Amino acid sequence: MACAFRVSRSRVWSARAAFVSVFLASAGMALGAPIFSYSPDTGTVEYGDSDFSKELPSDIPDDQVAANGLTFNLYYQDWRDTRAAFGFDNAAATGPNAQNRLKDVLTYVANTINETGTIDVLVDESFYNTVSGSAAASAGTWYTSDPGFQMGSTLERLRTGAKPFPGYEEIHVSVNFAINWNLSTNAPSFSQADFMTILLHEMTHGLGFVSLCASTGQSAVSANVYTVMDQRVRRRTGMFPLFAGSPPIFQGVISDLTSQSVAWGGTEAKSLYGQNIAPGLYAPTTWRQGSSMSHWDTGKIIGGAVMESSVSVGVMRRTWKPVDLGGLIDIGYTSIEPPAAEGEGEGEVEGEVEGEAEGEVEGEVEGEVEGEVEGEVEGEVEGEVEGEVEGEVEGEVEGEVEGEPEGEGEEEPGGCQSGKASFEWDGIRYNLGDLLLSGLSLLALAAFKRNGLGPRK
Repeated sequence: MACAFRVSRSRVWSARAAFVSVFLASAGMALGAPIFSYSPDTGTVEYGDSDFSKELPSDIPDDQVAANGLTFNLYYQDWRDTRAAFGFDNAAATGPNAQNRLKDVLTYVANTINETGTIDVLVDESFYNTVSGSAAASAGTWYTSDPGFQMGSTLERLRTGAKPFPGYEEIHVSVNFAINWNLSTNAPSFSQADFMTILLHEMTHGLGFVSLCASTGQSAVSANVYTVMDQRVRRRTGMFPLFAGSPPIFQGVISDLTSQSVAWGGTEAKSLYGQNIAPGLYAPTTWRQGSSMSHWDTGKIIGGAVMESSVSVGVMRRTWKPVDLGGLIDIGYTSIEPPAAEGEGEGEVEGEVEGEAEGEVEGEVEGEVEGEVEGEVEGEVEGEVEGEVEGEVEGEVEGEVEGEPEGEGEEEPGGCQSGKASFEWDGIRYNLGDLLLSGLSLLALAAFKRNGLGPRK
C-alpha cells in the first residue's frame, strides 16, 4: 500500500499551522513541542504544534458514548463542513446508521478495555475514493517528538487523567463511503464490507496498536520515536528485539522488515493465542507503508483476528479475538479481563460431547434430519440452489466482484496464503475462489440429491 497523504479541512489547518510555526520560529517567538499523528492503513503522517495549531472543535461534542465508566466525545466534521450531505452527516442516507454503528463499536470497546475517563474522537471528513489503493478507512492517535517508546495520546490520557494535547483529539478516524458497506447490525452479504468490523479495526489503531517503523527501520515521524508496540517486535529466529536502547534505535537489518519472519514479543498475546508460539506480525516481501508491522501476519493467524491487515467482504469480526486482546494488554491496557486462550478446552469438550451426545444425537437426529432433509432439502435445495445460487453467484460474483473491484484492488502480496484469487481493496479482500467454490458446492449437493446419491443408512 503506497503512502497516501490525503488532505481534508483539518489537515489543511495543520499545514497552515506548520507554515505559521516556521514563521513564528524565525521571528524568535516561543512555540510548543511538535507532535505527530500516524494513521496505519494509509501511512499518513500529520504534523502539529502542541501550543499553536488546534484542530479539535472547541465547542461541545456533537454526540457522546458513555459505557462502563468511559466516555467518548464525538466530533463529526461531516456535520460541520459545507459540502452536500455525505457520510456521517445527519441528512445523508448513510448518516444515522453510520453513527449508530460507530457508537455500537465504541460501547463494545468501553465494556471490554475496562478503563475510566474521557476520550475525544474526531470523525474526520468522510471521503469517496474508488481509485486503486485508496483506503476503506483510517485512524490513528498522536505522539510527541521526544525519543522513546511512546504509548500515544489515547492511553496517556487514560493513565494520567489529563488531556495530553489540548485542542487535539485522542483518536481521529476517516471513512471511505465509496465502499459497499453493511451499515446494519445484521450479518453482511457476501458482497458487502462490514462497517462495524472495519471500525473496530481502526479504533484499535486509535488505542495505540501502531508501529512507527518506516521501510528503513527508522521512525516514520521523528528520530528515535517509536511505540510500545515497536518495543515488542522480534525477529522470530532467536526472538531478537528489532528496536531497543535508550533512546531506542532499530538494531535489526532492513531485510528483517520484509522477511515474513517477524513475531510479537509480548507474553499476553502469545499466551492468549494458545498455539504455543508467538503470533506473527505482518512483514510481507514488499514493504507496505501503513500495513507492514502494524498488523498481525495476515492470513497466518489461526482463527483469524481483528488486527490483520485485510478482511474479506462478507466476513464479520465485531469482537476482538483472544490474540487481539493479548496484544492490547501487552501495550498497556492491563484492565482487560483475559479470555480463555484460543486452543484451551478443545480436547475436554470434544470428549464430553462425543461421549454424552453420541447416542442422543444419533437417535434424535437420524429420525428428524432424515425426514426433514429428504423432504425439505430435496425441494428447497433443488429449487433454491439452482435458482438462487446460479443466479446469485453468477450475477453477484460477476457483477460485484468483477465489476466493482476491477481496477480498485490487487492481489495481496504475502497476505492470503491459500493460493485463491484474492482482490483486496485496502483492508477488504474479495475472494473470488471462495465465492465460486461455495456456489459450486451447493450445486453439486443439489445434483447428488436429484440422482439419489449421497450417504445411505
